[in-house]
Amino acid sequence: MRQVLLFVKSWLNGLYLVAFAFIGAGVVLVLLPELKGQVWQIIEGALLGAGFIILVTTISARQSILEQYKKDAYLQRKREVYGPLHAELKQLREILDDAQAGRQPFPQWIEIMGDKFRPSLYQTAYAPPTFSYWPMFKKNFHGDDDFTQRTQKLLEDVQSCVIAYNEAIEAAHKVTQEKLRQRIESIIVKEERSQAYQEWLQKRDQPTSSKTNTWFEFIEMLRTSASDRPLADVESRILTASLGWILTLRVDQAAKEVYENDIESLRASGLVPLSWFEDLFRDTLIELKKDPAYQDVMDAQQRLFKRLLDAESKLKGVINYIRDRYQGGPPPV
Repeated sequence: MRQVLLFVKSWLNGLYLVAFAFIGAGVVLVLLPELKGQVWQIIEGALLGAGFIILVTTISARQSILEQYKKDAYLQRKREVYGPLHAELKQLREILDDAQAGRQPFPQWIEIMGDKFRPSLYQTAYAPPTFSYWPMFKKNFHGDDDFTQRTQKLLEDVQSCVIAYNEAIEAAHKVTQEKLRQRIESIIVKEERSQAYQEWLQKRDQPTSSKTNTWFEFIEMLRTSASDRPLADVESRILTASLGWILTLRVDQAAKEVYENDIESLRASGLVPLSWFEDLFRDTLIELKKDPAYQDVMDAQQRLFKRLLDAESKLKGVINYIRDRYQGGPPPV
């Protein structure tokens, strides 16, 4: 492409020289007093006319070629830079919008290209949304070639907000895990002190006993598995993966997710009802709201949402400009 452009420039420069040569020759003939015959006047007019025609045509051709290259450059930017970046920002903004409305959970984290951050507590099968195009663009020529300084700053603000969100959600994970653990421990300790549980312990190993109590069996299993670690430590870590739903205030969805995906990992299949998880998450949410980590996440996601909306709108405006200027306007259907 660069070689073609250089060739076109050299070709246009040659035409300029020809045009000025014709015009110069015509002017010389006009100024020479001894060349005043009718034939010389025809020659003078022909030279001047041809020179000006070549000059005007060359200028027009140059503008047309430059406009074509400008069009090609804008369309390439739309296809390779602005379009993909806009789509990614729009997807992130919609994810947060759905979470704010309680339709989807908040992301466990947002993966930034080139950033090795991973939260300490997350589902291994979880595929996080990504923020990858701007970190990639700013490391290559696209950063300075395709974005103004003002837009670069806006996109840097978006990345800073993504980092702040990840840090806030990580802190909230740790707080939530400990509050879940403490809540489960409190429930277990209280139940273990009850007369019904003590009677169950005494009778469970009797050969003649046919009574079963799945709830007590679950408590006993938790107590046994916690011999070398804090009570309910493993279970609370598993349950914390539902923080995204808890933050949306949808404890019913958090419980449903656990019951559908993690009941086997919790070794609670057939032992604990769905309602127990709902109550657990509801009580934990009440305590979580009192902790600064909860408000930090809410503030971080709001700031990120706003900057995503700003950047998305700016890129949408550029994409529409390219469409209207070089692609014939809005689609007909």
